[in-house]
Amino acid sequence: MLDVPCLVEPLCGEILQDRLKGVPGIRTIETDPVRREVTFEYDSTMLALKNLEYKVSLSGFDTATMAANPDMKARLPAACRCGEPAPAAPVPHDPSG
Repeated sequence: MLDVPCLVEPLCGEILQDRLKGVPGIRTIETDPVRREVTFEYDSTMLALKNLEYKVSLSGFDTATMAANPDMKARLPAACRCGEPAPAAPVPHDPSG
């Protein structure tokens, strides 16, 4: 089990599950937005809990002890970034001005 502070709604859990699909050794992923936790069933001969925590952080989610990959975090909905504002969109150039 890992604490994921920004796992605050079901959509965040769905995104995390989608981003971790296909990781060798992970059998199941259960997310709990109420407790802000992720529970894994995994092959311990292939992965350790620290490896899972690293995969979660690479997916854009902070864990209790590891910061998220900033590029992947920026792609998350604001609620999954703990309310951080979305990156500013580029302002289109006005050809008339």
